[in-house]
Amino acid sequence: MVQVKGFIVLAALCLLALAGCTASAPGVLMRIPTEPAPEGVPFASAARLCCNGGRSASWTIEGSFDRDTLEAGYPFLIYGRLTLLADESAQPPATYLNFFAYLMGDAQGRQVGRAGKFVSPYLTNTGLPIERSLNGPPLDPLPLGGARVTWEFDGRRWTADFSTFLTVPPETRTGVYALTAGNLWDLRDVEPAGTRPFNVVIRDQAAHSQDLASFTVGDPAPMRLATTLLADEVSEGSHGGVLAREDQGLFDISGRALTRHNPIIPRLDGYGEPWSYRLEPYAPMLDVVDRAVSNGPALPLDFSDSELSIAIHRPDGGTDVLGPAPLTRLGVKSARAPWGPVALGLGGGELREIPQLMGDDNTFAYQFPTDGDYVVTIDGRIADTTRSHPPDLRHL
Repeated sequence: MVQVKGFIVLAALCLLALAGCTASAPGVLMRIPTEPAPEGVPFASAARLCCNGGRSASWTIEGSFDRDTLEAGYPFLIYGRLTLLADESAQPPATYLNFFAYLMGDAQGRQVGRAGKFVSPYLTNTGLPIERSLNGPPLDPLPLGGARVTWEFDGRRWTADFSTFLTVPPETRTGVYALTAGNLWDLRDVEPAGTRPFNVVIRDQAAHSQDLASFTVGDPAPMRLATTLLADEVSEGSHGGVLAREDQGLFDISGRALTRHNPIIPRLDGYGEPWSYRLEPYAPMLDVVDRAVSNGPALPLDFSDSELSIAIHRPDGGTDVLGPAPLTRLGVKSARAPWGPVALGLGGGELREIPQLMGDDNTFAYQFPTDGDYVVTIDGRIADTTRSHPPDLRHL
C-alpha cells in the first residue's frame, strides 16, 4: 500500500557543491552481447580486478557450459577465454580461475539471494532484517572447481584459454543458481592499459567477479523476483521502498540506524503541480551497492522477452491500469530528495544504485489524483537469457 499526501514540498537551498561533494547520476546498465553457441549455454561478462583502486585492470570472460539443468554431485564441462586489458609490460603470472554458484531462488520459487548489503532474507522474530555480512551475500557461495590459466600476449592484450569440468556439490539443494567466476588474486597489482585511472570507488566484492549465467538444480518452482516500489523515495526514514504484501516476512531492507517503514509520498511539488512517479519495480536483491559504482545484475535478464502491467486501485474505488507493455532496460538509481540531484547520505553505509526494471519513456509513470491510500498491483514476467528450466521466466 502506498500512502499519498497532498502537502507541497518546499524547495531547499543545496550547499553541497560549496562543500566539495559530488554525486553520481542515475544510469542504465547495458549487457555485453553474447555470441550464440553451437551447443550448450553461452556467456560473456566483464569486471575489474581487485583491489588496486583506480589502477586495477579490467578483464573479460566468454565461453559456454554444456547444459543449464544440472544434478547435484555430477560434473559438467565449461570452457572459454579470459582477456586481460593490460599492456605487454604487465606480464600477468599464471593463476587459478575459480567458479562458484550462488543460490538465487529456492525450491518454492522464492528469491533468497544474492545482495548481502542492506537486503536480507533473514528476519528476527519481530520482523527486523538481519544483515549476515557487511561485504558478501547472505548465503555463502558453493565452490564448483576451477582451472589454472596461463597468459599469452596477442599484440594488443593478454588472453588465456581454459577448459575444465566443474562439479555441483552432492549436498546442493534444489533451486536456481547464479554461476560466477573470479578470485584472480594473483593479478591484483596488474595495471590497466593506457594511463587514465578509473577514479570510481568500488566497495563490493561482487564487482570483481563475473556473473556468467544461471542454472537450475532439481525441479524448482518458477522463481519470483523480490521487488519493491518507490525505492528512490524518502520519507521520515523510509528505506528501500514499499514491500509487497506477499513478501512480508520473506525479506526486508535494513536501514542500520532505524526501523524501516513505507514512504508517505507527496502528491504535489513546490508549485502545487502533481508529481509524476515511475511505478516500475525495483529489484534490490539483483545487487545494490554501498556508495559505489553499480554492479551488473546477478541474473542475466532478457528484456526482449518481458511484459509488465500495473493496476492502481484508488481511494475512491476506481482503478487505473498502466500497460501491459514490455520492459526495455535495467536502470540504477539512488534515493534523492525532490529538490536536488544529490544522493542522500554522503557518509556512512548508504543504500545506493538500486536496480530497477524499466519500460520505455513514461509508459509506467503515474500522477496520483487525490490524497489517500492506494493499492498497487504488479503483474509481469521477464525471461532469463540462459533459458533455465523451469520455465524461462522470472515472475514479478
